[in-house]
Amino acid sequence: MRRFAVLVVVIVCLPAGGCMMKPRHLEYPDRIKFEGWYVPQFEVCQWQRDPNNPRPCPLVIHLPGGHLGEKELTDAAALQRAGWERHENGDGSSAMSLRTGNYTVGCQYVGGALGGVSIGTLEGGGPVDVRISGKRIPLPATGEAITAALGPPLRRD
Repeated sequence: MRRFAVLVVVIVCLPAGGCMMKPRHLEYPDRIKFEGWYVPQFEVCQWQRDPNNPRPCPLVIHLPGGHLGEKELTDAAALQRAGWERHENGDGSSAMSLRTGNYTVGCQYVGGALGGVSIGTLEGGGPVDVRISGKRIPLPATGEAITAALGPPLRRD
């Protein structure tokens, strides 16, 4: 299921006909990961709920139509009424996605509960503001901007 959400963001964020190069990553506590395809930018921010330590989603996504935090992202029915597309995975999990000209947002659900969120800017798109535990990061963002806001990553590749 995690692969599905990542795949949705990767597919919609890459340009058509582009070569497949390996993305760069910055990993932070609470299962937050940034992914970058175009140096020096990181275009994608992801969060996965830890099944062994389920804590609230630390992301708040600031879109022109409003702010999406844990409460809004958990309500798949409300997202669908707002125009998001529903994807049934057939294994008790589902996903919701929203794509505009500038960004894509994806949520994954396991047993109806929010299991992960991803936000990515499309090629040439953005900025899209994301707050992580109250700290603002506009996507796309450089590694320096991300570390200035959140500190050094746990892992970088």
